[in-house]
Amino acid sequence: MKSKNIPVNGVLTVFSIFFESWKLFFINIAAFLKLLAFPVLGQILGLFLVLICAFWFSQNFYVLKSEFEPMNNMLFSFLFLILIVLPGFIIFSKAFLDYLSSIYIISASSFKNTQPNGQIQKFDLVESVYSTRKNSYLFLLLLISIFNLFGLLFFIVGIFFTLIFSSVSIQAFATDESQRPFSSLSKSIKVVFSSFVEISLLLFLLFVSTYFLIPDLISWGLIGLNADLSVLKVLSVFAKSLPLVELNEIFKSCPFF
Repeated sequence: MKSKNIPVNGVLTVFSIFFESWKLFFINIAAFLKLLAFPVLGQILGLFLVLICAFWFSQNFYVLKSEFEPMNNMLFSFLFLILIVLPGFIIFSKAFLDYLSSIYIISASSFKNTQPNGQIQKFDLVESVYSTRKNSYLFLLLLISIFNLFGLLFFIVGIFFTLIFSSVSIQAFATDESQRPFSSLSKSIKVVFSSFVEISLLLFLLFVSTYFLIPDLISWGLIGLNADLSVLKVLSVFAKSLPLVELNEIFKSCPFF
């Protein structure tokens, strides 16, 4: 998200865009939290349900085998495990799709509906437009994924360049309703070609702040509250309780593996 009054040229301007983005983020944090409440919490809930169901299965596996004859069939046991974790997976998938749609809505709203004071107006208009472009948007995400998979053929250097050249595809698509998936990716490549150093630096700043600075701040907060050891203890108990030997036997007996 960036101010429309700041042109993309020069290293100093990149830092201006970076700090302006954080400023607009905090100005609109309440609206963003409301929009992203289910997409984020839904993914956490879905994963939590999957882990809880898998934990219950691991704790009761031998009991189920002794009380229910079909559970002695490894393939049936594997299908039963899939069945009990399926609700959590569905919730996670729905929340993840809503998260992807939120990226579009925030990108379009930031460009079209930002007031002079930096506040973004309601997302209703953009949401209605998104409903008519949803399939094209999802295809664009698939196209970006394929483009970056192609970059993997050339290892780190390849994926580095494909990630950068496809980095503004979503913004190009969201801010111009005439754009289609292929033209959005093409426009992204052209924009990056014209401002490669600036965009690379901006992406680097975003990468450092979101993958290192913010996680470290959260980690320091957990350590300060002595909550990190509790989280590790819970994860350790769950990991040690998993019937890995039995699960390996299930995979070995399954004709698909």
